[in-house]
Amino acid sequence: IFLSYCQEDKKVVDEVHNILLRYPQINLHMSKNRRLGESKKKNMQTITQMDYIIPFISETYLKTFECMYEVLEIMRDKNYMDKIFPVVIYPGIYDVVIRVDFVEYWQHEFSKLEKASCRIERKNLGSLIGDLREHQNIAADLADFLGTVSDMDTPQVNEISDTIEKWLIEKKI
Repeated sequence: IFLSYCQEDKKVVDEVHNILLRYPQINLHMSKNRRLGESKKKNMQTITQMDYIIPFISETYLKTFECMYEVLEIMRDKNYMDKIFPVVIYPGIYDVVIRVDFVEYWQHEFSKLEKASCRIERKNLGSLIGDLREHQNIAADLADFLGTVSDMDTPQVNEISDTIEKWLIEKKI
């Protein structure tokens, strides 16, 4: 199980993490568990190898590049709907206008990066081309991800512990 979260949400994540530690058969992964010197992106790319992913979706999560990169990795798996158990910390995502605001935010982030990269000759962009593509992909895919999550029956944050345990039993873990 991969826990995808923003550091600001550590209190809720710790609660779920402590529940999952009670199950020795669960191999737990978190982006924050990487070794010193290990590539952040390489670690995040292991998401596609996970049986389940629990994204903790907060306002900060939705505005953090690393978290959104993890969402892109989650969505690379065509069966990701069967693998995610989202914890919605920020209920604003259920409002379509707020979802539009997040897409607009990432469009703006992409535009800033694109404008800044225009100051560099294309032949000298190097890995910045990948950064541009990733920002564009976040803007392009975020509406679908948020639409999917907002359509799912997700637990209230104050009920997350009980709901996670029920989910584990349902999945026969």
